[in-house]
Amino acid sequence: MKKINAFIEQHILFFLFFFLLSQPFIDVLTSFVLRELTIPFTIGIIFRIGFLLFLIYYFFFVYKGNKLKIEKYLLFFLTYAFLFLGYSFLSKGTQSLFQETQGLFRSFYFPLLLVFCYPILHTKKESLPKNSILYIIIPYVLMVAIPTIFNFGFGAYTEGKVGNLGWFYSTNEVSAILSIFLPFLALYFLEKERNLKNILFGLICLLLVFFSLFTLGTKMTIVSLGITLLILGIYYGLKLISEKRYRTLSIASALIIIFFGIGLYLLPKTSFYQNIQIHLDYLGVTDVSQIVTDPKVIDHFIFSSRLSFLSERNQEYRIATPVERGLGLGYVDKDDFRNPVKLVEMDFFDIFYCHGILGFILYFLPLFGFLKQEKIFTSKRKDFKEVMYRLSIFLVFFIALFVGHVLVAPAVSIWVVFILLEKDALLQTV
Repeated sequence: MKKINAFIEQHILFFLFFFLLSQPFIDVLTSFVLRELTIPFTIGIIFRIGFLLFLIYYFFFVYKGNKLKIEKYLLFFLTYAFLFLGYSFLSKGTQSLFQETQGLFRSFYFPLLLVFCYPILHTKKESLPKNSILYIIIPYVLMVAIPTIFNFGFGAYTEGKVGNLGWFYSTNEVSAILSIFLPFLALYFLEKERNLKNILFGLICLLLVFFSLFTLGTKMTIVSLGITLLILGIYYGLKLISEKRYRTLSIASALIIIFFGIGLYLLPKTSFYQNIQIHLDYLGVTDVSQIVTDPKVIDHFIFSSRLSFLSERNQEYRIATPVERGLGLGYVDKDDFRNPVKLVEMDFFDIFYCHGILGFILYFLPLFGFLKQEKIFTSKRKDFKEVMYRLSIFLVFFIALFVGHVLVAPAVSIWVVFILLEKDALLQTV
């Protein structure tokens, strides 16, 4: 056993990075299984829960550092899980337990992974390999772009709208992953040494990234792209003005206008634009101002009816018992134990309503403790790398709040943990 533990200790980073780099392939495999088989669990769930159990084993039997805080958190989580599932059993019966257990661990995968990855990545001196951002994001881009180009991928929508998500299963999840890595891609291509080889490679990669973002057909990827480009423009504009490089600023502005014009010309040919038209026609919108003035249009067009689901869920919570308010309403309808409830699909609200006041506090305790300890948003650094890193964290919270499928989706939350814990390594390897 000592030899096994010594081997794990020596190669723990290899296991972790292998786990990370395997994510897009696990997601594709999961996609094919879900489309071909009707089973209540997926390869992705098995693989990710298995890896979390491996990290817990590492923490208790291999790791030699201070364990007290993490042990306390695990004890609190197990106590909460026991109370949550116990109350579900008493109030909803045995039929609800599988779905409630699945929902519990799916949602809490993020804080648990953050807690158990922390001692590994904060005690090891090794860094990520050079250009690691490409190893992470390019597989996602290729597995969206290639199947779409050659027309053997999957549609992003079953009816009404158009779009392609390559070989993946969830449009929201792959969109979120691409979106939160956009600042790092921008950082990589702008900081890379400028020679003909790198410029050509960068252009090909950027074309594939843009193609993937627009072909998915979701609004959030384009909003994230717009936010990233806006921050880039403001940062470099202010920098050039402060350095009095007005000629460079003029040339850059002209190039931006040209590319913007080309983008406007190509926009109507994209899935994103077609979905906008389909959605507006469906809602009967005749005046564009309705998008920001008509409450029903705002809810349906911008929030995809999430505000309506939020109102319904809030009403359920208001009439809930004190125990349900503390532990959460869960994932199963208490009036129909066989059916899962319709979630809001806005992560912060889903966590609060499903897991109550106690679960909400327990869920975000590690995250906000980490943000405070590492001074993520309070640091006075304002260099380009720091700006892009903070932008990525902002996009995580922004997408989680308005679209969801970030913190409560293990396929995405894995990368949130990675971005949080590997800040220095990420910024050094781009």
